[in-house]
Amino acid sequence: MAYYENSIDRYHTTLDMIVPELSQLEDPVIYDVGGYGYMTDIIRKKFGFNRLYDVASPDLNTIQLDLEDNSADFVLLCEVIEHLYNPDLVLSECRRVLKKNGTLVLTTPNLASWFNRILLVTGYFPMNMDISCQLRYSGKKDILSKKPVSGVLFNPLYDVHVRLYTVRTLEILFKEWRFEVVDTCGYVVSESTNHNINFALDMINRFFGQFTSLAQGLVLKAKAV
Repeated sequence: MAYYENSIDRYHTTLDMIVPELSQLEDPVIYDVGGYGYMTDIIRKKFGFNRLYDVASPDLNTIQLDLEDNSADFVLLCEVIEHLYNPDLVLSECRRVLKKNGTLVLTTPNLASWFNRILLVTGYFPMNMDISCQLRYSGKKDILSKKPVSGVLFNPLYDVHVRLYTVRTLEILFKEWRFEVVDTCGYVVSESTNHNINFALDMINRFFGQFTSLAQGLVLKAKAV
């Protein structure tokens, strides 16, 4: 529940982007790939849809989704792609299961966020990316160390962030798998279980969140073509 509460702004930003399409559909099939059910719960409560499915996989890097071709109107891929060594498989699977002109919605941290630009220029590792599994446990980073993690066993296949993207690189990746990006925006996370975010930093982050290329995270909406 803490994960959801700390990310509520991101979920609302994502919902605002897809409301126009969802409002035109009567009973769509929606798959939330690799999600935790938060986004589907929000959509279900707002629209009353019934055919929303949380799609789990033991390894999105290597295993195809157990879903029929051309079966979905919407696919959500929220905070997933940054965990994958092989993003091509999951994007090809999303394209396979989407109907013609179906919608893919992806969210992910932004490699080119305003704070990552400062960190990289000054020689530090980007935020929202993990150096190693061991350092993920210990919380140690080269700047702004996190709280150590206890009682959790990380799987290196999907529990750490191994890739970060910019808007441009995601557009290239989407085009490769026959998606046309139709809308983008940035998101912010105003609270964190790992760091104390003071009022001033929150306001700065929200200001830069108005500019997609500089925002803390990215939301992209694309059509299957």
